[in-house]
Amino acid sequence: MDFRVERPGGAAQSSSPGNSSVLELTDLKLDYVSENRKTEVLRGLSFRIDLNATSSRGHKIAICGPSGSGKSTLLYILGGLLRPTSGRVRVLGEEIWNWDEARRARFRAASIGFVYQNFHLLPAWSVLDNVMLGADYVAADQVPMLRERAIGLLNRLGLKGLESRTPSQLSGGQAQRVAIARALLMNPQVILADEPTGALDPATAAEIMGIFDEICAEGRTVILITHDEGVANSCEQIIRLRDGVLDRLDEIKSSSVDLDAKLGTVSTADREAAGHISASQMVAKDSAVRTNLFQHLNWRRAFGSSWKLLRRNPSRNLLTLFGVAIGVAAVLSMITIGRFARERILESYDRLGVRSFRLWGYTNWNLPISKPLETYFREFKDEELAALTRLFPDLEYYSPTANFWGAQVSYGGRSVTEDVNMAGVNEHGIRLNEFSVLAGRGISAIDVLERNAVCVIGSGIARELELTHLDFKNHQSEKPLLFVKTGRLNFACRVVGRLAEPKSASSRRGRSGQELILPHSYVRAIRGESPNSNEGDFNNVIFEVRAGADPEKLSKHVEQFFKQKYGAAGDFRASANNRVLEQMQRFLKIFNGLLIGVAFVTLLVGATGVTNMILVSLGERLRELGLRRAVGAEPRDLRAMVIGESMALCGLAGIVGLVSSMLLLHLVLYGVSLAFPDVKFVWTFDILAISMSLISILSVGIGSGLYPALRAEQLDVVAALRAE
Repeated sequence: MDFRVERPGGAAQSSSPGNSSVLELTDLKLDYVSENRKTEVLRGLSFRIDLNATSSRGHKIAICGPSGSGKSTLLYILGGLLRPTSGRVRVLGEEIWNWDEARRARFRAASIGFVYQNFHLLPAWSVLDNVMLGADYVAADQVPMLRERAIGLLNRLGLKGLESRTPSQLSGGQAQRVAIARALLMNPQVILADEPTGALDPATAAEIMGIFDEICAEGRTVILITHDEGVANSCEQIIRLRDGVLDRLDEIKSSSVDLDAKLGTVSTADREAAGHISASQMVAKDSAVRTNLFQHLNWRRAFGSSWKLLRRNPSRNLLTLFGVAIGVAAVLSMITIGRFARERILESYDRLGVRSFRLWGYTNWNLPISKPLETYFREFKDEELAALTRLFPDLEYYSPTANFWGAQVSYGGRSVTEDVNMAGVNEHGIRLNEFSVLAGRGISAIDVLERNAVCVIGSGIARELELTHLDFKNHQSEKPLLFVKTGRLNFACRVVGRLAEPKSASSRRGRSGQELILPHSYVRAIRGESPNSNEGDFNNVIFEVRAGADPEKLSKHVEQFFKQKYGAAGDFRASANNRVLEQMQRFLKIFNGLLIGVAFVTLLVGATGVTNMILVSLGERLRELGLRRAVGAEPRDLRAMVIGESMALCGLAGIVGLVSSMLLLHLVLYGVSLAFPDVKFVWTFDILAISMSLISILSVGIGSGLYPALRAEQLDVVAALRAE
């Protein structure tokens, strides 16, 4: 082995030609700046460790020096965890600090293994899981191979049968062996050990140093930081630091021991059985394999970490997740109840009398004379109304209406001249206009088809003309013949029925009971096709929709149909006959919106609780995060891990909230159906509500973990590894 040592201000000693280096430092400096004060930790440090040209053995190097001399800092720089202020660092011929963090992490995973004084084993993990920590950051197809290698390493380090134990069940020597197995998992070329025997008794320390000798026999380089001169003297070279500079280099002249057994032999077998992941393969690995958040997520690891997180403080964490469950349940319940109530209202349109809507249409008199018209509109035609019911099957019945005001009705020397409202309708018109026949009959389909000169009179006209005594049941009796005059029209019609007193006239023009109703086809016939005025035009139509259909929605569709057909030639307006319902729906929308708002606030509170829980967890897991970075995790791997944990926790809480709210909701609906027989119980699975709940779960999962993930991504690795 050859060294080239450069002291500050001095010339470099020559090294053997033709040998490539394991480590090479050139004018390495590192400064800490705290409270505007700069502290020089390493000052112009330079040395080189070459590969052994005459032997397949690796090197065992000790770095010694008093506390504060920069030993551990140097180790972290060599491991790619702490960026130097200046200088060059070459590891296995690569200038690692010229790379980005992702490439440096992959190189560290494949080429460098860390062993720590206090072992740094994760207490809640099994021995095998601790050894397999680095396997979280390789391709999935390599994990089974690494698992076999991990078991083989444990067996040959004397830990066979202890794979499922936790670190608390191990002795100090066994724990250090687990840490060594973890460092060797990826078959690295360089092992960096920070006081690996400092916490061990002399006998166990000797065993551990024997293992390091065996590692060197494989061809690996082991660099140890130690205060123990006995450990240092067992190494081939000792690099002594003082105040951040190279103090001196001691070379130990000891006979080389052939350690061709145990670990060295096993490593060869492992390579043959399981393959070998080289540093160059890892560095060359295409980083685009995992380019976004979800490609980085390892759901098995996320759920496993989430379960361990819950177990750390189950009462606190379960109460936190309860907030998310309540929020998701509230979102689902509020949306479902709102839509359920609306559907029940639609089903009760028959009882509320709001299954109808009116459509008005007039000639657009505001249209400029210079604007040409492709079509012309004056009134609604029978054929287009019939076609409309085929286009919109939910339109069950309709009746066009034409009104004449100021008509005079005469019979038997008596006349009615005030407030007579003469209207032409079809066979459904009387019912759709909320009239009912008290005696006789209404307008029939035959009357409309044959254009019969028949009429139905209101109760007021019947009293004034003294026709209240008419016996419509006697088919032999002569029906009165009324004479009607309105504007230019003079005609006669037979009275076939009498209307009952209307329940309410608040929405009708004119005096109640003054109605004279005729078949609209007869009105069209006596009016002629080209009236001189607009009086008597069929400018409004009343529609009735099928049970369960939404009249307001259909009214907009019908209005749009005529607007598209006639364009600027007509002025159309539709209005659903559901003022009470509109007010009720408006109230329900506002109330439901407020409830959904409260639900989302509850969800937000739950999400904030999850964020706080994960932040507390990260504070408790600093060493774990630092270890993950040391074994090869990229910053974005930590980000994906934290968001994955958040999504797993929120997903678990959300699914619990989703299922429980569905059960509770149906229990409530069943209770309502028992208390109110008019409300029919139905199983309600609202796709919108379920979809919104699932979207909420996903959003809360990502949102809750985003800030903690950014904190984890920006982790100070060295501080995390030193955390107690």
